[in-house]
Amino acid sequence: MRLADPEKSKAILIGAAQYDDPELAEIAQAKANVEDLAAILADPELGGFLPGNVRTMVNPRHKEDAGLQIARWCRTATDTLVVYYTGHGLVDINGELLLATSDTIEAEKEYRSLRVEMLRRAVNQSDAKIKIFIVDCCYSGRAFGQTMANEASGVLDQIETTGTCGLASAPRHLASLFVEGERHTVFSGELITVLREGLPEEGSLLSLFAVYRELRRRMRKREHPEPKIVHSDSVSEFALVRNQSHRPAADAPPRAAAPLPPPSRPSRLLVHTVADADALVSGFPRGGTTNTELATAAMHPAWPVLARLRFVSELAHAGQKFFAEQALREFQVPDAARAFASVKRLHRNLHSGRAWVTAEWDIGELAPDGAEVTDVAARQLWGVAMAMLLAAAELPTPVRIQAIRELADLGHPDEAELIARGMLRDRRAVPALIAEVKTFLRQAAAGTPDRTGAVRPAPGRSGPAEPPT
Repeated sequence: MRLADPEKSKAILIGAAQYDDPELAEIAQAKANVEDLAAILADPELGGFLPGNVRTMVNPRHKEDAGLQIARWCRTATDTLVVYYTGHGLVDINGELLLATSDTIEAEKEYRSLRVEMLRRAVNQSDAKIKIFIVDCCYSGRAFGQTMANEASGVLDQIETTGTCGLASAPRHLASLFVEGERHTVFSGELITVLREGLPEEGSLLSLFAVYRELRRRMRKREHPEPKIVHSDSVSEFALVRNQSHRPAADAPPRAAAPLPPPSRPSRLLVHTVADADALVSGFPRGGTTNTELATAAMHPAWPVLARLRFVSELAHAGQKFFAEQALREFQVPDAARAFASVKRLHRNLHSGRAWVTAEWDIGELAPDGAEVTDVAARQLWGVAMAMLLAAAELPTPVRIQAIRELADLGHPDEAELIARGMLRDRRAVPALIAEVKTFLRQAAAGTPDRTGAVRPAPGRSGPAEPPT
């Protein structure tokens, strides 16, 4: 993860606070939004942009070539480009988002406003490696592409472009845009607070997706429309600011390792079941569309570990590398990018059958060359496949043990034991993992109550293998 290169990065922050047309209400908070965001970006302790590289445009005017000025500024960035707009969002007859300027006349909006397509083109034509486009306006969800039923998603579709992270406030009504008496609009105010104060649970740099998740939580709490995000993989390791709430490890008090709970009891409150995970995945849109609900579930501890790994796999198949890697980071894996690549490689090898031709796993007698796989061996191979998935994701030992305990607690103890025995076939397994797995199997053999889990048939040697969720 990295910050912007101060010498090669530019930001342009646009705020339309006052309007000539009496039909467009003033948004006094827009000026404060722009000024305070500029101060954060130019703060050497936060964004680190050179002050001269952060440009503000308060009350821009269409007739004064505001669009041309923005396009020219965007072309000067070669590392990071930040484009921010706050003001009135209008929609033309074709559903395209129009960004109001101070001289916009609502009755003539198609001819006297900034078309988001123009702004999108300016961002797209920039040579910047990282492009961040933030829109805080009514109907902002239309900023990133084709119109969709949900305004937020629609705005995001209209600005999505290569190497870009798009963030939209997407309020449905003006009342959701700002609250009288507050210095900022609702969305930008929360954004400014998060960037300025940081998040204690994050690292020294504040990732864009961590900011989005916190904004989503805060807007929900305030009962305002949720923000939306689109991204491309090039922004997955980018941070807009340093995290002011980060506490270096050297200053943190030592933490004793928590003992693992016995497998006969839930290791934590399990909210979601196997059926819940199946239902969520069945509604996941294919074709590369970002599904923030699935991404959020992949990172949420209320879902069992194996369910979350399944969600990671679905995100990976949909091309959502950024979200998949963020979910893997929630498991505290040492290298999320490497783990992501390893999971994708494992799935290819399971489909082709190459996964069973390896010296790293002791599975020779289960999958002999040219021999028919028996039902018993097929179930054992399924367990090995799940153990391979946990290993490919580079999950820490406590998390792997948590995965099999959760499965047993959810009524699938037989499958949990199959995975545990599969873990013992990993020739690279560390001694701590082997010891924990053997403890789990001993306790299970001693009598786990309600052994009602039905063992699912395993895939053949060339078939796909998925978690039981």
